[in-house]
Amino acid sequence: MAIAGVIGGASSAVSAETKNLLIESATFDPKSVRLTALRTGCRTDASTRYEKSLDPLLTARALSRMLDLLRFFGNDFTVDGGSEYLDSARVNDISISLELPFVASKLGIEIPGSEISRILSKLGFVHEISGTKLAVKVPSWRATKDVSIAEDMVEELGRVYGYDKIAEKAVSGPIALSERNRGIEFRNLVLSHFVSLGFSEAYAYSFSNAEKDASIGFPDMSGAVRILNAVSTEYTHMRRSPAALLFQAASENAKHTEKFAFFEYGKVHFKHAENRFSEKRSLAGVSYAASAIDARDSVLSFFARATPRAGVSVSQGVDVSKFPFLHPGKSGTVSVAGKAIAAFGSVHPKVAERYGFGETPVSYFEIDPEAAFVLVSEFGEPAFREISKFPGVVRELNFVMDERDSAGNAAAAIASVSPLVSNVSVIDVYRDSVKVGEGKRSVTFSFRIEDPEKTITDAEALAIQTSAIAKMEQA
Repeated sequence: MAIAGVIGGASSAVSAETKNLLIESATFDPKSVRLTALRTGCRTDASTRYEKSLDPLLTARALSRMLDLLRFFGNDFTVDGGSEYLDSARVNDISISLELPFVASKLGIEIPGSEISRILSKLGFVHEISGTKLAVKVPSWRATKDVSIAEDMVEELGRVYGYDKIAEKAVSGPIALSERNRGIEFRNLVLSHFVSLGFSEAYAYSFSNAEKDASIGFPDMSGAVRILNAVSTEYTHMRRSPAALLFQAASENAKHTEKFAFFEYGKVHFKHAENRFSEKRSLAGVSYAASAIDARDSVLSFFARATPRAGVSVSQGVDVSKFPFLHPGKSGTVSVAGKAIAAFGSVHPKVAERYGFGETPVSYFEIDPEAAFVLVSEFGEPAFREISKFPGVVRELNFVMDERDSAGNAAAAIASVSPLVSNVSVIDVYRDSVKVGEGKRSVTFSFRIEDPEKTITDAEALAIQTSAIAKMEQA
């Protein structure tokens, strides 16, 4: 049996092409092996081995072992030709210099120099200790993405010396506080608030199509971002409103549950002139059945919690170009300093019919989270005041209002009659076409009258109550 003894490098028995191939095998990129195996879907024993940066110089040991085995089994063979190792200049050559105090500072224990020398010798590291300096040459089998920096050497020493020999010690030194991330704080605020109200967070696709957009009143698709490589005819465009998918989710869940509420903190996308595109966050929610959470109260309670010092106002109606799926007579807009930041209302009867809601009342809200985030940054910190030492009184007033009149505007009118009035809220709404009147509703407001300087008298409370009635009569 004749065996070619060439392992690599230059030899009289090796051609130039073979030599180059062998040299390149010492420096190939293991990452390319792994990526090629993944791309072709072909996992082999060879790909598993060679994607792990094996030491190319181990071929010499492998050949020697093979010859030993041949002799052991009594095979007659001859080695034909000479052999050389691969070009060692093409193999990773890593030398590390570090100080012994550096090792002690990282491990928390001082290892004697003699013990360091013994450990490195056992591990095959050629090294030299001169005073407090330690110079180490990393062997080829540890130089393949394993040991490359001073901290790696410290880890080797600590591992072999024994972590159990290192005494426990509390962390000391200055600890820097991380920078406040208001974006994460705002998202956590949104999630915690609506979940506390009983909403369940929904996860919907950011896609839509012409039929879905038309179902909520957006038949013109010129402002929608079309997907060129859409994977399905159901999702051909990026959505411009979360309403369609929330209504669809409500329609499916209505088959199994009598009342529920969903909210979603997602994204919407728009196409502008000259093929410009934009993406923004959207916060929306849908409440199914009258006994579920009311959309108006949900929105106002969110701003009361998130921006307690912002002057939030509520007006009747919404921008129908943005919210064509809301009932124009049963909807409202929340604004701050004249800028609309949220909308809420009952779902339009035609939209409710398309999604099979029938006579079940369904309400919807949508908040501009980017505008809300700015408000939270400016007015989010609560302003504290001293609790009054004097008792206040609670009064209730009932007004018969037109269905189109805003209860929010009425509450604001009551609050404006005196600085002593606070906590104005709607506690009851009654409808009866015979007793109240067609297109009318009876709304009961509750409010607190409190003077921080003295106990409020019945006469003073009655005067404020009378002023509130007069204010409502003028409205």
